[in-house]
Amino acid sequence: MHEQASPIEDARAHLADELATRTPQHGTELRRIKAYRAWCTANGLSPLPADKSRTDAGETQLRRYLHSGVSERNWSGASAKATGGALARWFVDQGLADPRGARYESYLAAVTRATAGKAPPNVEAFTARQLGLAVDPDLQAECYPISDTIRAAAAAIACGIVADRNPLDEGILRLDRDQFVVRAAEIVFELDGKRLVVDAQRHAPEHRALSEFFNAVQGDQGFVDVAGTTERLRSALASAAVRAGIGTARKEKRNVRIATELRPWWDAAEREDRRWWLSNASDPHLARRLQDVAILLVGVATGHRKAEFDRLRLGRITETDDGYIWTLTADEHKGGLLAIARGRRGASITRGVSHDLRESGRCPLACPACALRAHLEVRRRSHNAGDDEPLFVGPTGAVLGSTGYQGALRRIAGFVDGGLEEPRREAGDEMRVSSRSLRTTAATLAYRSGMSRKEIADDITGHRQLSTVDLYIRMIDAYDDTELTLSLIDPHVMGDKLDEHHTHGG
Repeated sequence: MHEQASPIEDARAHLADELATRTPQHGTELRRIKAYRAWCTANGLSPLPADKSRTDAGETQLRRYLHSGVSERNWSGASAKATGGALARWFVDQGLADPRGARYESYLAAVTRATAGKAPPNVEAFTARQLGLAVDPDLQAECYPISDTIRAAAAAIACGIVADRNPLDEGILRLDRDQFVVRAAEIVFELDGKRLVVDAQRHAPEHRALSEFFNAVQGDQGFVDVAGTTERLRSALASAAVRAGIGTARKEKRNVRIATELRPWWDAAEREDRRWWLSNASDPHLARRLQDVAILLVGVATGHRKAEFDRLRLGRITETDDGYIWTLTADEHKGGLLAIARGRRGASITRGVSHDLRESGRCPLACPACALRAHLEVRRRSHNAGDDEPLFVGPTGAVLGSTGYQGALRRIAGFVDGGLEEPRREAGDEMRVSSRSLRTTAATLAYRSGMSRKEIADDITGHRQLSTVDLYIRMIDAYDDTELTLSLIDPHVMGDKLDEHHTHGG
């Protein structure tokens, strides 16, 4: 005679049956499974191993996915364990053996030890390819759009340069499309009965500004037709004049004051100064765009912290034959005063950027020294910045804050993530960047170029402990076979189980 089961035992058996046959509900567990399936698709893998009887097949794939999360998303040991548990239950629900074997448990223990101390910066590093895309003109045009009214203002300035007339003159503003003959080699127009030629070689900036205007507008529209009214066109020219440092007027009185200030400036200016204004007028985002690129390229080249950039003033940046150098005193960089307290002399640090000259004698677009030079020219000419002013500034001219750095890098990440052909990430899954992305990228690229962790600590990050350097280094996931950047996890902690999947280099 069998003993009748107690109510508690019945409840346990019922719960066990439910757990064995349940499907994931909407929520955290379902999202974890969805993310895992997306990762498998991206890596050309089947979410479920073909051989359902082998525990090690599912375990290997599960460990690889968890390592991707630990490395890329900075998962803690608890997060990795929760995700692994959800996927293991899903594996079992699909008829597979439970993948949580001894190697899985050993891996979780290693992750827990590795993440128990300092956490790596919760940011991603830019890849070398993305640094190149950051200066791609086509991609920049997506992030820093130019309106047709601005193009009309730039075209008016171009006509003024060729005709040696102030672009605010009524005759130039009211030029119609039928007064222009546009060809690839030259653009011809008439002004007050005089025939003027804009040669593509001798007047390259002017020819480009006019060509871009006529390519952007439809039909026979002239400058005023595109802007809507003469007043709007004058306002666009006045705004460009303010950006060029010609005047600082605002609001209702701006146009009158700018016209008053512009005429003597125009008469006294050299052609190159007028051409610089033309470039500024045709790019209303010039100052912000050049500062964004300088922050990225100079930050990656030097490994500076945000606080160190904050203390750097224009007058302390010295131009050399091959680039720029500057020095930060002991109280201006992290660890300087501590070094003095420990008896070290000369605790100041010298950093700089050099031109990356190629065989052609020209630098690539992503040259940090060229980026710094372009930014400094705008700061000097457009804002009349003095030697005591900071290198990177916000809209009010004050030192750029943390949100300013994050905004600059987010703008760049927005158009380099995916590049020209690859799809962008979905909303909510954008590239995680901040000012610490600069040091992370610097350490990562240095490591991939062959520098040792000690050399990186001495020359780039300034860390005293190599374990801290590890937190800043990202690696390319060879198993993924893409440009995904992943954190370096100390092989002494993880053991040879990870070395078979991740390699240094790329």
